[in-house]
Amino acid sequence: MIEGLIGPEGVFGPDLTARTNWDSSLHVYRARGGKEPRLPPAPEVREIASGDVIETDHWRLQVAEVPHAQPYLTCLAYRVDTDAGSLVYSGDTGPSPALEQLAKGCDLLIHMCSYITGTVDNRATQLGTSGHIETARAAAAAGARRLVATHIYDQFDQPGIREKVVAEMSRVYDGVIVIGEDLMQLSLKPEMPGVFR
Repeated sequence: MIEGLIGPEGVFGPDLTARTNWDSSLHVYRARGGKEPRLPPAPEVREIASGDVIETDHWRLQVAEVPHAQPYLTCLAYRVDTDAGSLVYSGDTGPSPALEQLAKGCDLLIHMCSYITGTVDNRATQLGTSGHIETARAAAAAGARRLVATHIYDQFDQPGIREKVVAEMSRVYDGVIVIGEDLMQLSLKPEMPGVFR
């Protein structure tokens, strides 16, 4: 995939060749303090899999496989623990004991909440995605402190529906519930419950 993006024959190959060879681009590079030769990106790629743990002095990442589009894709959820707190991102997933285990006691669970439970009759969709009640159950089982519902379908955009959905989720999960919005900024440790920046 990386080769297909930034390799010499990749999608950005001609652009990168220009940026690393064209004198005008090199002039801008030098003006910004760059020293030639200007090299193309050479990322070190390490594929991760379920069960992997990556640690640094400042954070720890854990990975778990979650049900979504198997056997076509391997779908993963992630947990990041830092001194500031813990964040779990479900990715696209249906109900998952592995995700619940990964999210145990997390400060912030960002979880797929595509549809209103009971409105989807396709079995593959029910197994590989989550409705609002399934999302609330996962947060409750994990003991997550706060839940952000994301990947929301347009059913939630009708007047009064978001309030109804949050009220129903609150009967299952007693933590803070937020319906995610594009460009929303969240803090792991807000000063007050439910305050996000």
